[in-house]
Amino acid sequence: MNEKKFFKKSLFFLFTPIVSCSTVAILPASAANFSTFSQTFLELNNFNKTPLGIGLDVDERVITRAETGIVQTQFSKQAFFANDTSQAVARLSSQTTIFGSASIYQGSEDYSVTTFGAFFVEAGEDIRFDFSASLNLINATDDLQSNSVSSFGDVSWLVLDSENRVLDRFQILSNLNTNTTDRGEWAKPTLRDRDFLKLNTTNNNNIAFTPLKSPTFQFGGEVEFTNAAYVGSYQRYFETDTLISIVAVTKSCNYSSNVVGVCARVSEPSNKFALLFGALCISFFPGVMKQIVQFTREPLIKQLVKNVLGNFGR
Repeated sequence: MNEKKFFKKSLFFLFTPIVSCSTVAILPASAANFSTFSQTFLELNNFNKTPLGIGLDVDERVITRAETGIVQTQFSKQAFFANDTSQAVARLSSQTTIFGSASIYQGSEDYSVTTFGAFFVEAGEDIRFDFSASLNLINATDDLQSNSVSSFGDVSWLVLDSENRVLDRFQILSNLNTNTTDRGEWAKPTLRDRDFLKLNTTNNNNIAFTPLKSPTFQFGGEVEFTNAAYVGSYQRYFETDTLISIVAVTKSCNYSSNVVGVCARVSEPSNKFALLFGALCISFFPGVMKQIVQFTREPLIKQLVKNVLGNFGR
């Protein structure tokens, strides 16, 4: 058996490009043909304010193995929050393809990237930015009985206040499980047929958006796909001085194997991102935060910094 594993967990700032390819091959006597593809894109631009601090967190796991067959994993990633010009720009993009011809194998890739900025909005002012977002998933196999193919994608942004509450959000969410086998527990429809394409947004007038084209999808059979793309804008007014974080997130998962499995759903990310935002603001921008505490006359920001310092033992 040939096997390659790649695990990466990193926390860093500004920019990370990743391009990679992993191939494992042992010629099989007979094999199923398969492929799974995911593509995510999210950009936030035209901010009316400059962030106090920016950060980025990446988590990736790749497994490619084959006892009999050929499995190839290809992925290309880009993520950054640029703040070196007059206007900040956050951009996240990823593309993953797993394909091959095999009978005993596994190819899987889990990728999650979060970038965020901390913004201070004075009383009587607003925060504004434009955004574009897209998500594409494709699964294909010529043998549903002995082959399992699954993909998942999440493209979203959130606005969090100083108490870690989600003020607004926009999310494209999709899942494809192309494995209609009747083996054991996986035969249950609740586990097998969780194919969907969803759009989740805050129900208010702060977000305006339109689809670039009508979302498309095909569920069931040997080929499944989803496709959605939107452009829009965000604006929110604040009556009091407020420290917020704007979080951009893309996640993708691709899985194919002779062993039936699915891409796992993850829980709502808001608390993790909010704590991460607070920790990074203190760790990497202590001068900025100290100036805020020293010169502001608003107790809200003083208390926020005190709470974050207390939570992280600094």
